[in-house]
Order: sequence, then structure tokens, then C-alpha cells
Amino acid sequence: MRRHAILIMMHKKPEQVVRLVKYFPADRCVCFIHVDEKAAFPKSQLRDALDQAGEPGKQAVILDTSISGVLACWSLVEISIALLQAAVAYEKEKGIRFDWFRLLSGQDYPLKPFAEYEAYIESEQNEYMGLQFMEEDQHIRDKFARWRNPSPRQKAADAPEHSLQNKLSIGVSHVYEVAKTRLVGTPGAYLVKHGFVPAGGPSWWTISHSLVDEILQEYGKNGMITQVIKQTATPEESYIQTVFVNSPLYQGKKTWNLTIANFGRREQPVTGHTHPFHKEDFEELMACGDYFARKFDVEEDAEILDLLDQRIYT
Repeated sequence: MRRHAILIMMHKKPEQVVRLVKYFPADRCVCFIHVDEKAAFPKSQLRDALDQAGEPGKQAVILDTSISGVLACWSLVEISIALLQAAVAYEKEKGIRFDWFRLLSGQDYPLKPFAEYEAYIESEQNEYMGLQFMEEDQHIRDKFARWRNPSPRQKAADAPEHSLQNKLSIGVSHVYEVAKTRLVGTPGAYLVKHGFVPAGGPSWWTISHSLVDEILQEYGKNGMITQVIKQTATPEESYIQTVFVNSPLYQGKKTWNLTIANFGRREQPVTGHTHPFHKEDFEELMACGDYFARKFDVEEDAEILDLLDQRIYT
């Protein structure tokens, strides 16, 4: 029987995360949940809600580790790694092996029955992630166009906007980043010079155990890919992809991350951040061909989740 490790990073709406966890069959899946350090609720509240949710919830693992995740900072990669490490430790403890690892946010939701998702990834036997390269995509070139100083950037993001700490951290980062780019060239050029292919794509993925082994090995040795991407923009959208395309597992095939994201519909502004889907989007979601969607807000529109439940539990 195939087994799935479901990796969930969350920072709010525990009731919505419980609803997500219930989707994954307890006989084939274990959910691992990272609660952000900034979460406004205790982990015990989530644990109690999961225990009351039935077998999938009772089997879910809440990580002891809590990292403050910040968009476009290395901390989001650290959270992904912590989730992978927790799943691998669970394997050793239980004497099992996961075949597939799926990364989700706590506000993602499935669009199709689990059996359909499982059948698809088994039939293709691929690594399911968005994958683009610098020579074909300006967005990817931008990611590798300038160095970033991860520690001050994280401090700037954690500090109140426009505060002294925020301004000082951004200023220090800017001076460092400009100087290093002029001295050694762009991060993309630096990787290419040393024989690596930079790549990027969306943050969310389904990957095999073989790729997880490659990722944890690269992270553990703090190799060049890790050292460079730690100092780039939006590393959560390039680290896994770059490790993959520079590994023996990459055979030149392209795929997608099985996820549709709402970056702006109707009157919603396009800002680079995702917006919640609403019930008006249901028909589009049913027709899109993806297996997950990002994102939803049960307080803003719970009806869309009810409509999806009618589809995924049939």
C-alpha cells in the first residue's frame, strides 16, 4: 500500500486545517503540521480539535518546532525542511516508508476525491512541481538577479513596518546586496559558473521519497545550492526546484504542481499575494484540471468549501 506524508504549514484558522486534515485517509496518510511561531492560538487548541475530528486527526503530528515564516525569506524553506525531517523521523520510529510527500498551506483545499489524486500521481511517476528556467522566464531571472542578506531581511520582516529596526535592517541588507552583486555577479550567474542550473516555480509540490533524500542531503551538507539560494529572493520558490534539476532524478520532463492559485479575479487586485476563492469560482475550479487550490477562508466564504466537499467525498 502506498503511503503519503502530508506536510502542512499554517499560521491561523485551526478549524480550517482540521477540515483539510479530514480529507486524507488515515490508512494511507499521515499529516504533519507546522504551526507558525506567530500563531495567535496554542498548539493544544489545534491538538484537541484534531483529536475530536476522527482517525485522520488523531494520527496527525504537530511539530514541536515553531519557526516564524516570512514570505520571500529563507524561513519558509526551513519550515518545509522541518516538515520533511519530521516525516522521515516518523518513518524510522514506526518502521514504515512514505512514497509521496505533499506540501500544502493550511488554507489550501482539495478539488477531487483522494483516490483520483492518488491514481494520477501513481500513473505518471513524476515529481510534481512548477518548473521554469532563467532563459525562458523573466520572473525566474529576477529571483536570481541579486543577492539578499537573509538574517537582516528576516529581522526587517519580523519588526513592525516602518519601525527603526525595520528601516535599519533593510538599509544594511541593501548595502550588502548591492556590493556582493557587483563583486561576484548575480546568484544565477554564480551558480551557472560553478556548473549548476538555477530553476524556480510555485512553492507547493508533491515529490517522491527519492527527491526528499536528495533535498535533505543537500540541506544537511550546506552545499553550494543551499548557500546561494539562502541569499536570493523568494527561496521557497526556487530551492526544491534547483535541487531537483541538478540531481540524477531530473530527466528533462516538465510537470506542474497540481495546484490552482487565485492571484486576482473579478475586482480583486493582482498584488503577487493569493486571494481566497469564493462560491462564484466553483465551476471554474471544477473545470481547471488541478487537484488542489489555494486559497480559501472559512470565515469569508464557507459555502465554497461545502460545495467542494460534495465533490471530493463522492
